[in-house]
Amino acid sequence: MSVISTLASSVRRADGLRFREHEAGYLHHEPEHPRRHNEETMDAIALLKADHKAVSKLFREYKAAKRAGRATRSKSIDNAIKALSIHAAIEEKVFYPAIREEVPKLEDDILESLEEHHVLKWTLEEIMAIDVDDERYDAKVTVMMEQVRHHVEEEETEWFPKVRAALPRARLKELGEELQKAKRRAPRTPEPDRVVPR
Repeated sequence: MSVISTLASSVRRADGLRFREHEAGYLHHEPEHPRRHNEETMDAIALLKADHKAVSKLFREYKAAKRAGRATRSKSIDNAIKALSIHAAIEEKVFYPAIREEVPKLEDDILESLEEHHVLKWTLEEIMAIDVDDERYDAKVTVMMEQVRHHVEEEETEWFPKVRAALPRARLKELGEELQKAKRRAPRTPEPDRVVPR
């Protein structure tokens, strides 16, 4: 056995089972850690609010980059479009149908939110279709940001509290897990014509 092999073997033995367990966990279970963490710490409303906060940060980056050049501005909005497409899709696929069924008094709020999603997606598609140097680009982005802020304010101040009051904590955690799983399959671009199941 070479000197290098002997040293490596000694280091492994010195660290013992703990090293091997860590190594096995890293190699085989690392992708599971984020899901277990989210299941333990984030319910559906917390997850959706975290999405809202992430998009708001991208909006601030866009505004800060308006004088930094087209590439930086475009990247911020491209990331926002991706984040909003995923967020809208998981709300429509998981959260809204569950709330319509389990908190029926929020039926009108959900229907209004669906229409806001529909309009937002068309705006996102229009932004994607024009160049960042187009004279309409900044105007369309500004309108889009206003649409999102209005939508977020209504959800977070008007009916998210009602959902939290109506559903048990365990159910909100269950929905949070479903939302997290849905993100992996959600579209990365807007789908204005998508039919939302009841």
